[in-house]
Amino acid sequence: MLRAEFEGLSALKEAGVEVPGHVHYGVTEDWSWLLMEFISNVSPDKKKEEEGGRQLALLHRTTSDQFGWETDNYIASLKQSNTLSENWWRFYCDERLLVQLEMTIDKLPLLMRKQLERIILQGVNVFPDEKPALCHGDLWSGNRLYTQEEKAYLIDPAIYFGHREMDLGMTKLFGGFGDDYYRSYEMSYPLEQGWEKRVSITTLYPLLVHVNLFGASYLSLLQEAIQLTEIEVL
Repeated sequence: MLRAEFEGLSALKEAGVEVPGHVHYGVTEDWSWLLMEFISNVSPDKKKEEEGGRQLALLHRTTSDQFGWETDNYIASLKQSNTLSENWWRFYCDERLLVQLEMTIDKLPLLMRKQLERIILQGVNVFPDEKPALCHGDLWSGNRLYTQEEKAYLIDPAIYFGHREMDLGMTKLFGGFGDDYYRSYEMSYPLEQGWEKRVSITTLYPLLVHVNLFGASYLSLLQEAIQLTEIEVL
């Protein structure tokens, strides 16, 4: 897990995004460790949020010919499958939704399971056709840091080449990102019209992850996302 995080941080840095410096990882006897620069995080303001939006747009400008990643990695403590694909919808269904759904056998009500299976089997791709973008993969507010010097850092990635709306959807899931963040992103890398209507589809994956990690407390949010997604893709 720590090696995958190290590789993810290295990929972010190579894309030109700010990450903590002096990153190293290793194994000492029975311990694995990851060492990096300490960033003193401060509360966001307009300029910091604008810089955060620009940084995410810069990350998404790094593209590939296929969705996925050269190796599997992790989303929190769960394995994240990254088998390469040229089709975003199939990648999202096969490598994200189905993998997580298989873990939820004793956690999901039967109706919700059938709804998700129908979305996967009968759904159609409503995402705009774009080149695979390098995604952070776990972009909630706790994984971005701001400094007094107006710098915006990203940490704890679960990287892969995916649809960039996945990162934007994750920022909307639990909040913490202001309007200045999205305005700055759109000025740097405009989004296709209607992206906010597709947020529910992008959040199915992280919500399934949260159900598998933390249990039934996330079922109501997942149900809401399923119902909105059914309107968009069925």
